[in-house]
Amino acid sequence: MSEDETRLDYELTSTDPAVFLSPSVRTASWVWMPGVEIEPFECMLWEGAED
Repeated sequence: MSEDETRLDYELTSTDPAVFLSPSVRTASWVWMPGVEIEPFECMLWEGAED
């Protein structure tokens, strides 16, 4: 959270040895807007076929 509490910075690390040679790290921010709520995002673990 930024000092003025108007921005949430976050880092996302994805690991998938079938796709990435090393973990993929991404950074982003959510900017606060009055009246807007961040809704939960229900991620599902994909258990596809393995090589």
